[in-house]
Amino acid sequence: MNFSKVNNLVGWITGLIATTVYILTMEPTVSFWDCGEFISCAYKIEVGHSPGAPLFMMIQRLFGLLAGSDTHKVAMMMNAWSAIASGLTILFLFWTITHFARRIVIGREGEPGNNQMIMIMGAGVIGALAYTFSDTFWFSAVEAEVYATSSFFTALVFWAILKWEHVADQPGADKWLVFIAYMMGLSVGIHLLNLLAIPAIAMVYYFRKYEVTTFGTVIAFLVGCALLGLIQFGVLQGLPILASKLDLLFVNSFGMPFDSGAFVFIALLIAVLAWGVIFVKRKGWYLAHTGMLCLIFIIIGFTSYLAPLIRSRADTPIDMTNPDNAISLVSYIQREQFGSQPLLFGPDFDKRPINYDVTGQRYIRSKKDGKDFYETVGNKIEPVFDNADKRFFPRIWDYNDPGHINFYRQYLGLAQNEAPSSSDNFNYFFNYQINWMWWRYFMWNYAGRQNDIEGQGDPKNGNWISGITAIDNGLFGKGDIDARTATGYNDGYKNTPSRNELYMLPFALGIIGLIFQFNKNKRDGYTVLVLFFFTGIATAIYLNMSPLQPRERDYAFAGSTYAFAIWIGLGVLMVNEWFQKFLKGNAGSALAVILCLVAVPALMAKEEWDDHDRSKKTLAHSTATNVLSSCEKNAILFTFGDNDTYPLWYLQEVEGYRTDVRIINMSLLGIDWYIEQLTNRINDAMPVPMVWQKKDYVGDRRNYMRYVKSPQIPSDRYFNLNEICNFIISDNPDAKVQMSDGSRENFLPSKNFFLPALSKDELVAKHLVSPADTNYISTDVRFTFPKDIAYKDDLAAINIIAAIAAEGWE
Repeated sequence: MNFSKVNNLVGWITGLIATTVYILTMEPTVSFWDCGEFISCAYKIEVGHSPGAPLFMMIQRLFGLLAGSDTHKVAMMMNAWSAIASGLTILFLFWTITHFARRIVIGREGEPGNNQMIMIMGAGVIGALAYTFSDTFWFSAVEAEVYATSSFFTALVFWAILKWEHVADQPGADKWLVFIAYMMGLSVGIHLLNLLAIPAIAMVYYFRKYEVTTFGTVIAFLVGCALLGLIQFGVLQGLPILASKLDLLFVNSFGMPFDSGAFVFIALLIAVLAWGVIFVKRKGWYLAHTGMLCLIFIIIGFTSYLAPLIRSRADTPIDMTNPDNAISLVSYIQREQFGSQPLLFGPDFDKRPINYDVTGQRYIRSKKDGKDFYETVGNKIEPVFDNADKRFFPRIWDYNDPGHINFYRQYLGLAQNEAPSSSDNFNYFFNYQINWMWWRYFMWNYAGRQNDIEGQGDPKNGNWISGITAIDNGLFGKGDIDARTATGYNDGYKNTPSRNELYMLPFALGIIGLIFQFNKNKRDGYTVLVLFFFTGIATAIYLNMSPLQPRERDYAFAGSTYAFAIWIGLGVLMVNEWFQKFLKGNAGSALAVILCLVAVPALMAKEEWDDHDRSKKTLAHSTATNVLSSCEKNAILFTFGDNDTYPLWYLQEVEGYRTDVRIINMSLLGIDWYIEQLTNRINDAMPVPMVWQKKDYVGDRRNYMRYVKSPQIPSDRYFNLNEICNFIISDNPDAKVQMSDGSRENFLPSKNFFLPALSKDELVAKHLVSPADTNYISTDVRFTFPKDIAYKDDLAAINIIAAIAAEGWE
């Protein structure tokens, strides 16, 4: 039989099985977390949170159109794209496994016999189906999130480098390299996780093109790392930075219109790239010519980031970070809104900055003398620590969050004033960041999962389990929840659908495959190992996660479970070798395949189906509908986190439900671009009233306000909140207090405030209070601000409330 035809046929059948599973189990409407935001932004091509996913939005927009005029089906259609993308991921995973399996069984060339064909196809099917039913991948496959599409691009580029490797000596083979570069550029518009395949791709290139030595292998690995850094920081961030600097120069120094410098930069970039291609081609530098073409196609793929810049200028209802110019686009791409964490050098959580360095300025588009002008509205600052307070490889670094500080001390057994050591950092790294925040997730997929209750290292919530009592008791001891279910304490823990006992069979088969591949073909083994390392352990090192994450982060490590699925498939070949010792030929091979099929993917499907079947789940949609339905007409609704907000955005932006309700997300209220957006009308919702004007909050202005106690103000006196809001923005010198550096700043003169309430007659007229209860009504609403420092989000909130009260609570 022709290997290529059989490989294609079985691959498509496997991909179709996976797609069918995902479509049958996908959520029929919006899900929690970022799904509501992504669906809303994709439906109208709006601007999602940084660093954005513009290509994902465009793809999902096309699938949303398949719903026609029925907006209730938009979310389902976008969920369907995730199912299809996931099915395609399984297709390319199958072809990746059969590529490696063929190399082991018959080498690069030649046609396999019937027995060999059974083993190669069996390896592909079992490995691909194991990943199909894995916990993390299945979860992302049935909702409109970026991770399914991201996995598709990772699978595609890794398969493509193996296609190149197979035909590398043939004319035109390097077109696969250019194709990979273009896919890499496009994938950035989905998620940056795809770039983690670059080091593995570099290893494949080195093993195929050069005489392999230990030194050369190390150099190839380092070159792959360097390429990863060059593309992420040099191309994807460096080019926008250069464009923004040139635009700033042209606008502010030369008096040119906005974007003039950016357009000049684009023209110069095109000219330089064109000259470079022509120059290296004339010189006959083939490798440099291929590299130039790859760079060009990466940049072409990256141009999807023009979409958020263009759409932000339309003032879309969702316009996160407002990247409407070259300068703010850089902040958007660099995720400045979310801050950063140290990687190789930095302080521990008990250290404090000794100073703050200005690393740049913040600008907004403005006018000066009738011309376009970038107005400076604040500084970008970075904390500076004493060199003696910094250490190598800081892992317990978050000094800003008291909850994190308490967790560090409790987790590491540190006394209140005890300074952490290097061993404490490595303890946290290995036991929390690696064991809890990566290994636990990995074992969910291929050993088993205790339950879906989020835990923080305790024995009863969120651990991995195997279903093998001796192993599980050794892991969790007497704290294992099984000990309590036996006494009837809480049978729901043991019988919850999220409890999946896989008996470590997928894990064991993968370890067998890993050993088998390294024994048969070390080069291929190292290639898969590099992919596994960068999408797993290296990702954990780079993210340097702080504790008490608001949600499980297993999706960040899906690439490592993908790589391990390759070894699961190859493990079938070793099992076959064992079977051939007592049952020769096709019968032994068929038995090995059937046994592995039942023991791994079939078991996984049985255990995982009930907790991944979301075909009847509508909780996010129903909750959001209930919340909006409870609001009065033209209400202002304060929300806080993702799950409070994004499903509501979905209902308003996609289904057009209760668009009169104005949603204010408190977690964004401390940012000037969001405050400004509240002053715009959105859909049917009117602008939010404020005491502030733009000049009062833009940039660094009113980032915080100190309470200054005055002996002239009685401690029991309450002030009208509207008067306080006007006082703290006043330019009158009497409304400011002198600071230690000689400057004068506005301040809070009191923490006791009141809001004028509606009169009793108005309350009765509006049917808010019965006439019999009017004697219990106060003439105002009094409260005390609990902190000595009010930050911008606090100030913005009281501004809004004061303005509403001043307008008679209308």
